[in-house]
Amino acid sequence: MFDALGRIATPGASADIRGRLRVSTDGAFGPYILIPLIPEFLAQHPHVKLNVLVRDKLDNMLLDGFDVALRFGDPDARGLDKQHLIQSRVITCASSRYLEEHGTPNCPADLHDQHRCIRMIDDVTGKPHNWNFIDSSGKTETLTLDCGMTLNDASSLVAAALSDYGLVRLLDVVAKEHLDSGRLIEVLPEWNNLLWPGYIYTSTEAHRSPALEAFKAFVRERLSA
Repeated sequence: MFDALGRIATPGASADIRGRLRVSTDGAFGPYILIPLIPEFLAQHPHVKLNVLVRDKLDNMLLDGFDVALRFGDPDARGLDKQHLIQSRVITCASSRYLEEHGTPNCPADLHDQHRCIRMIDDVTGKPHNWNFIDSSGKTETLTLDCGMTLNDASSLVAAALSDYGLVRLLDVVAKEHLDSGRLIEVLPEWNNLLWPGYIYTSTEAHRSPALEAFKAFVRERLSA
C-alpha cells in the first residue's frame, strides 16, 4: 500500500490522474473531517474535481451515481466495500449558561427528570437515537429520553446547544472547537467512552478509476496519521 501511495504522490502520476468524483458524506464527517482535507487533495491532483453532497442516509451508490461515501455510524453496507477509517468519542455537553441555570448532572439517571435535552434522528431507523453511555470499566447505561428538541444533523445540534436549550450528545470532532473555546462544557466525562466509527464505502460493482483510487489512498493516509 505504501508503494502505491508513493506512486500516487509523484508529480508525474498526479498530472496523469483526472476525472470528476461524486462523494456522499454526512453532516459530521463531511464538514468536520473530509472538507478540510479536500484542498490538499486537489492541490496534489489538479485535474481531479470533486462533487461533495451531504446526505442523511447512505445512498444506493450505483443508482444515485456516487463513486465513494464517507460516513459515521454502521449502516447496512450490502453490496459495498467498507473500510474503517476513524473513531470519534461521543460526549455529553451543554453551554455554560445552561449549566449555570440548571446544574450539572452527576450520573446518567439525572437526565430523566432534571434536564432538557436535544436528540438526533437515527438516519437508518428514522427514530431518535437512544443515549448510550459507557464508563471506564465498560459498564453501560441506555436512556430513552423524551427530549423537547429533535434534529437531524450535527450543525443543528451544535446550534441548539449554543442557544442554551439543553444537553446534547456530539461527536468529539464536532464539539472540539466549542469545547476549546469554553462555549460548550463536557459533562459526565466518566460516562463518555462510547466510540463511533467512521468508514469509507465504495460499490463492489463500480469501476475503480485512478482518480477514485487516488482519493481513497489519500483519505486513508491522512486519517491514519
